[in-house]
Amino acid sequence: MENTSNADVIKEVFDPQELVKIDRVSIYFLNPDNESTRYDIELSTCDTAEKILGWTVRMSGKTWMTAETLKHFILLACKHHNVSIPNT
Repeated sequence: MENTSNADVIKEVFDPQELVKIDRVSIYFLNPDNESTRYDIELSTCDTAEKILGWTVRMSGKTWMTAETLKHFILLACKHHNVSIPNT
């Protein structure tokens, strides 16, 4: 039997763009283990590069988080708040 992690299974099944959404007050993650559960980040708490980095570190510890989902969050937050990403 092949040893796979939760992140591997999630990556195969879920599109990161479907797991990270934005509304008028927050960017939110849908937990792939329970899609009715949202993890909200208020837009005002991710409006600078420093704050986005802080959320990136915090969210990277979630067992259901993948690198691609985290990347989508970073790009979405930066685009919404007009934060430039060096070397992209």
